[in-house]
This record gives sequence, C-alpha cells and structure tokens, in this order.
Amino acid sequence: MRFNLIYFFYFSLFILCLLTISFETTDVDEIKRKTRQSQAPQSRFSRAFLSTFKPERNSLHLYSDEIIDHGGQNKIYLKKPKGNLGPIRETFFVGHTGVVDKIKSELLVSKDVIIRQANGSTKADQLNFNYKNNTAIVSGNVVSVLIKPEKKVNISSRELTISDSVGVFTYLGLVSGEIKDLTNNRYGNIQFKSDLLTYNDIQKRIFLEGNAFIKREKSKIWALSGSIWLNNQGAGVKYFTMDDDVKLKDEFVSSTGDLIIRNSISEKIEGFAAEEKLVLSGFPQVEQDGDIIKGNEMIIREDQEMIEIINTNSQFKLNGRKN
Repeated sequence: MRFNLIYFFYFSLFILCLLTISFETTDVDEIKRKTRQSQAPQSRFSRAFLSTFKPERNSLHLYSDEIIDHGGQNKIYLKKPKGNLGPIRETFFVGHTGVVDKIKSELLVSKDVIIRQANGSTKADQLNFNYKNNTAIVSGNVVSVLIKPEKKVNISSRELTISDSVGVFTYLGLVSGEIKDLTNNRYGNIQFKSDLLTYNDIQKRIFLEGNAFIKREKSKIWALSGSIWLNNQGAGVKYFTMDDDVKLKDEFVSSTGDLIIRNSISEKIEGFAAEEKLVLSGFPQVEQDGDIIKGNEMIIREDQEMIEIINTNSQFKLNGRKN
C-alpha cells in the first residue's frame, strides 16, 4: 500500500511538469506572435517633400518621386531624390536612389549623382550628407567643372569633401585636373596632379599637397606641394608656386635650331603667367646643354635659351673642358 502511494506521488509530479512545459511554450509562441504584429507598418508616399528644420537653419530639403518609411528601421528610402543642402540652400543635388538615416542624421544618395553650385557642378557615384553638421562627402569617379570668367577648371578625384566653411572644397585620391584659358592664351593653361587638393573659391586659390605636379606649355614641374592663384580679373592663371624638392624639366629651340632639354632643381619655383617666366630660388641648379649653372636665384624665360642669374657660381664646358 505504501509502495502504491509513492508511485502515485511521482506519477502526479511527472504529469504536472508536462503541463507546465506545455503552458510556458504556448505563452512564448503567443508573445512572439504579438511581437510580430506590433511591428510598425511600412508607409509609402508618392511625389513627396521631406525637410529637417532647426531653429536657425534648414539643413535638408528634398523632393522624391517615392518615399518609403520603415518605422522599425529608422530609415527612409527615396526614389529619384533631389533637393538642397546646407544652411542657405546653395547646393542642389539629384540622384537615382537615396536613404535617410534618422539616427545618424545622414542622407545617402547613390548612382548618377549630380551636385550643382553657383561656381559649377560635380558628378559622382555617391553623396553622403550629414545634415547635423552640414558636411558632405562625395565619392566615386568625382569630376568637377568650375566655370570662371574666361576660364574653366576641371578637377577629378576619388573623393570630395564639402565642409560647412563656405567655398572650401577638398579633393582626395588620384587628384588631377586642368585650368583652361578660354581666350586661347597657351601660357594661361595649366595641368596639375597631387595626392590632396584644396580649392578655396573665396581666395580663388588651389592648394596642391603631396606629389604635386604642374605642366604648362613646355615646362613640367614636380614638388612636394604647390599653390595656384587664378586670375580674378581675366583668363587663366595669375601666379603659381611649387615648394620643397622642386624639379623642373623644360625645353627650347636654340639659336642653332637644336631642341634643348633643360633640367633644374631648387627649393622653390614661382611662375608668372603673363610674363612667361619662372623664378628659381633656394640655391637652384640648372643643367643646360652640358653646362651646369648655379646661383642663389635665377630666372628662366619659358621657351627661351637665356637664363638670368643672380650671384652665380657656375661651370661651363669649353672645348670639352670644364672651367
């Protein structure tokens, strides 16, 4: 009899455990089902406007053919977005697709991106705009065309940063470009390359940093850094400098009709476009047709044989001998 009671007790305990497990599993399934039902629904809007307001500025104002708001993702998806960026809406953009991240305060526009400003336009693969700090990063096959009085500036790179500072543009990665004189003055044209380029539209100045290179007419110049001043009053370039470990290669036709290649080194070169001259300083040295010319400062007239030398210490070949 006692054995039967013990058996009955353990059997009842086993049944109770099964009921408890079944009940808890049902509750979990019910919770999961309710969670799925409580997710925010998807909202779609056609031909809609989207703006973000701050007390003293309108940082983002856009129009899209279609806006899709996934409430649970804190993201808004855009089809063919276009609009204005920045506190004074001076930058216009258009693209194929876009995403607004409400948590990061960012707008990402992709594919066939075009950005227009008063000074010109830029084409790229992608635009990332942070409308919290008004900073835009443009990336992928960046090509900018800046139109100025009587000249055109072309710049290409991997990436472009447009900061909250008005008129400052920073290009990074395989930067190259040219300044084209629209009056057909050959010495007003300059081709350039660098690792990093900063264009200041207020100063009308281009800064080249890292592996700087300039080519104009028959002169090629390499240096660590450089600057180019655009001509505010007319076409082309007003003035340029190349600094640190400067190397110059140019050519001219001598009085005997021979083509002469001239190689020079210095610490600094200044270029004066209108006067068609290069000023070398910092103990420059010029190798010309076998002669080595040295001085504290010298002036090379582009496409001319003559060199003006200040405080010279030179070596010349005479009948195969150096004197």
